[in-house]
Amino acid sequence: MADTVDALSALRRGTHDLHQRLEALPLFACLLSAAVSRDDYVRALSALQGLYAGLETELIHGLQQHAPDYPYFPRLPLLQQDLAQLGSTPALNPGLPPVPIDGMAATLGTLYVIEGSILGGKLLKSHLHSRLGETVASALAFYGLDGHWDVTQALLRDNLSTLDAIGQAVAAARQAFLLFIDVAEDGAS
Repeated sequence: MADTVDALSALRRGTHDLHQRLEALPLFACLLSAAVSRDDYVRALSALQGLYAGLETELIHGLQQHAPDYPYFPRLPLLQQDLAQLGSTPALNPGLPPVPIDGMAATLGTLYVIEGSILGGKLLKSHLHSRLGETVASALAFYGLDGHWDVTQALLRDNLSTLDAIGQAVAAARQAFLLFIDVAEDGAS
């Protein structure tokens, strides 16, 4: 039986290249720059709103099927709230088409990416508040979300117990990162 460290290590190794690629893209890299602007932040939130509109419904459905007790907190309403606080009208289009997430392992691979992003979000929230101050202070709900990393790790440990399941989770996590990359590349143009 694989343990959490093995599953997490496989997920980290299996997505490292895409994680680095995503962080280097201008749409997100600028958020950590000293010159970050309010418009940069609005662009990033708008791009993320499109991604979550297509991904989150399927993720929630997968969690309801495979991990109904998992305390997932929807992100799309937070993105819409932050955009509204910034005076940007949240898009009414559905963003990406629904992204199929099939099975427990794929659900967990996708969840790994979404919940893992909260860890980086804490850093972004602090940086954005320090650089942009009161102009964004009321619009940091998305990056201020508290995650359930300990619960996520337990879920991974309990359900990614074979090499096949870990492989499926890594494939789904890579797919989720590729969606983030596509959105970031489209949002930067």
